[in-house]
Amino acid sequence: MDDRADTLLARKLGLRAGQAVAFVGLPDDLAQLARAAEFRRIERAPDWRALPEGARDGIHIFATTVAQMRAALPVLHDLIAPAGAIWVHWPRTALPTDITAGAIRAAAPADMAVEARVRATDAVWSCMKLVVRAEAQADHLNSGVLA
Repeated sequence: MDDRADTLLARKLGLRAGQAVAFVGLPDDLAQLARAAEFRRIERAPDWRALPEGARDGIHIFATTVAQMRAALPVLHDLIAPAGAIWVHWPRTALPTDITAGAIRAAAPADMAVEARVRATDAVWSCMKLVVRAEAQADHLNSGVLA
């Protein structure tokens, strides 16, 4: 991708300077996302179980199975700030997967809203954004995620 395309993709995925962001299973072809902005904190982990405690503004997980996504979402939910987001990326081509937009909606924690729109990350990956519902953000804040 060229610099302009990288900037547009970063903006589409909500990546901005000053954020604390984690990428889980980030494919090499999308490594530029980890350099998309002047992040306050950036983490790259091969697996969601490798992420340390602490709140993040955004977590991008690249998953290939519903089982992987279902296991990760409750843990990632506890690792985002109240106004943060989890972006679930899944392969739409080139890699086998059983993940669909419906599967993401079904697996989302009860206090999270799932954006209706499916976005293209690139030619291989699609994604959906999950956020803590506005009415649940105060409870999320008090749940200890910012410890």
